[in-house]
Amino acid sequence: MPSAAVTLFLGGDVMLGRGVDQILPHPGDPRLWERWITDARTYVELAESASGPIPWPVDFAWPWGDALALLDQLAPDVRLVNLETSVTAGGAAALGKGVHYRMSPGNVPALTAVDPDVCSIANNHVLDFGVDGLKETLAALHTQGIRLGVVTNGAVQRQQPKIEVLQIRPYLSTIVISEAMQVKKPDPRIFARALAEVGCSASQTWFVGDHPVNDVLGAAAVGLRPIWLTGVHPWPTEHPEPPWQIGALIELVAMVQCPKSLSVERTRHRGEPRLISLDTGQHPEY
Repeated sequence: MPSAAVTLFLGGDVMLGRGVDQILPHPGDPRLWERWITDARTYVELAESASGPIPWPVDFAWPWGDALALLDQLAPDVRLVNLETSVTAGGAAALGKGVHYRMSPGNVPALTAVDPDVCSIANNHVLDFGVDGLKETLAALHTQGIRLGVVTNGAVQRQQPKIEVLQIRPYLSTIVISEAMQVKKPDPRIFARALAEVGCSASQTWFVGDHPVNDVLGAAAVGLRPIWLTGVHPWPTEHPEPPWQIGALIELVAMVQCPKSLSVERTRHRGEPRLISLDTGQHPEY
């Protein structure tokens, strides 16, 4: 009988921009908009002055050091990373920010080198280069076989424009809106529709949402692995607060939820498709 324990690799603040991007095979524009440093290569020079020469360009696995071999040895059930940078060669630097992170789309293999099951971009750098930078980030993840989907409650005429304004439809494997389904979260049928459309099993799918009942409890009830976006809706006191949470846009505390009663095998073969399912409700301005 399989163990109820789930082993996790949590990679917080995977920052592959600035100086790291410059030493990888396809460095992007080195310009920075910081108060003291305006060229990302300066960070490379500072690192070399402190620790010795860096043989750049380095290969895509180099930033992970000994971690990749250790991960293969430990074989965690889930690998979750927070990508603390946008992935874009364009876009305008957001005004009013002291730090802007971006990595070249050509260097995305440095992210996939760790073969993440979940890649969170819910942090305060995903819009460093505006909506254009966000779209390019989604495109880069999409081309690496990471499936993205939206499952949301509401009227089609309200929710579809959010997606259209952001122009992210090409990167989504599924869009499920409650009005069109005639059922809404937390009804299990709406989650089942999304899974069927992308061909992923519930146990290998992560559902990210801000509503405790509709998103977190609803997803968990059908065997999905929910991640709660905090800071939007309070957690109901009649339910235990979930251990796996993402602090929206400011801090990322990435945890993973998988019900102990889950009877299917929790591991996946490395390289199989991943799905990240999102909810649009937390951004009413879109």
